[in-house]
Amino acid sequence: MKLGWTLRESGAYRVPWNLGALTDRQRGVLDALLDAYALHPPRDTLRKTLEAALEALCFARRIRWDASWAQSVLYFAEQNLAGFGVLSHFLSDDDLEEIAVVGIGKPVYVFVRGQGWLETNAAVTSLDFAVDCVNKMARPLGRRLTASQPRLSAVLPDGSRLHACMAPVALEGIQISIRKFRKTPFSVGELVADGFLPSRAAAVLSLAMQADASVVVAGNTGSGKTTLLNALSEFVPASERIVAIEDAPELSWPHAHQVRLVGEPSVFSGLVADTLRMRPDRVVVGEMRRAQEVAAFFDVLLSGQAKGAYATFHAESAQDVVSRLEFLGLNPRDVSALDFVVVLKRFSDASAGREKRIFEEFAFLEQGAACPVLVGSSVNPLFFRSKAFRKISRSHGLNPVAFRKKMDAEAKKWIFKTP
Repeated sequence: MKLGWTLRESGAYRVPWNLGALTDRQRGVLDALLDAYALHPPRDTLRKTLEAALEALCFARRIRWDASWAQSVLYFAEQNLAGFGVLSHFLSDDDLEEIAVVGIGKPVYVFVRGQGWLETNAAVTSLDFAVDCVNKMARPLGRRLTASQPRLSAVLPDGSRLHACMAPVALEGIQISIRKFRKTPFSVGELVADGFLPSRAAAVLSLAMQADASVVVAGNTGSGKTTLLNALSEFVPASERIVAIEDAPELSWPHAHQVRLVGEPSVFSGLVADTLRMRPDRVVVGEMRRAQEVAAFFDVLLSGQAKGAYATFHAESAQDVVSRLEFLGLNPRDVSALDFVVVLKRFSDASAGREKRIFEEFAFLEQGAACPVLVGSSVNPLFFRSKAFRKISRSHGLNPVAFRKKMDAEAKKWIFKTP
C-alpha cells in the first residue's frame, strides 16, 4: 500500500507536515514499509517493528542513512499505520467542525469554526488508503466499507460522526464526511460572549430549566441545536437523573447519574417510550424526526414522569414547529404540553462572505400558538398569562414584577461573566 495521500502547494488551510522534504529514496523505503505492514501490527510494538524493518530494508538496498533520515520515514509510516495518515492531523484540530474527502486526487475540505469551508493543501490519492482509513475508524463497531456494502455510518471513540460511501454510490470513487465535536462543550457564558445567545434569553432559559419547563430547540442543519442543548444542561441540578436517547451520540451532559441510550431509527421511538419505566428526572432526546418519535416524546411530557423533557427538531420557525408536530400526527390539544421553543438559524451572509448562525426566535406555546417571550428587550405581557410562566412563578416564587427584576439581574451576570 502506497502512502495514499499528498500535500500540494495551494490550499487556504495548510497541513504543516514536511512531506516534500522526503527524497525519492526515502519515499521508496516508506512505500516498502507500508506494503510490508499493511495489516497493521499492534500499536505497542509498532515503533520497534518499523525500526527493525527499516534497518533491514536499508541494508538490503545498500542505503546509507542516519537518525534524522530514518525519523522522517518512520514518522510518516506511523501516521499511516497507527493513525489515519493526513486525516489524523484534521482529527486532532479542535477548530474544525467537519472534514470532507470528496474524491480521489481532489483536495480535502474542512469546515473551520468561524470561517466556514476551506480547501486544504492535502489530497487523498489512493482509494485503498481511503477505504482502509474508514474501516480502521469503524472497526470497533464491527462495520466495514466494501463493494457489497458501499455505505457506512459510525461514531468514532472521540464522539466524531463518520459517514462514508464508495463506488457505485460515490461517483468520484469515495466520499468521507467526519463531523467533529468539541471535547469541552460550549458553556452558556461562551455563547453569550460570542453574541450567539442573547443575555436576556439566557436568563429566562436558566429560570425555565430550573423550573422543570420543557424546551425544544429547532432550526436547520448545522445551526447549533445540539450545541445549545448541551449548554443548557448547566441549569439542571447535578444531582438529578438524566436519561438521554439518540440515534448518534452527540449530547454531552455533565451529570454523573446519567443513562445514555443509542438506537437505530427502527427502535428509537421505543427507547423514548422506555424512559417512562426508568424514573428519570429529565429526558433528553437527541432529535425528533418521525411521527413515532414525536408521539413518544409527548407521551413523556403528558405523563409527567420526568420533570422536564428536551429535544431538537428541524423547523424554520416556532410556529413551524407547531405545524410540523401536527403534520406528524400530534393532537393539536397536546402541543401546549411543550413550554418553550427556541429557533436557531444557519444562513449565508453574503455581505460578510461567510456563514452565520443566529438565535432567531424564543417562544412559549399557549393553546397551540407560538408567542414571543421577549419583544425587543422587554417581556411580552402575554407571557405572564401562560402555563410556562406559571411553572416559573411556582418554582421561583416570582410575580411579573419580580420576574422582570430577576431576569435583568441574571442577564447582567451573563454579560459580564468571563467564559
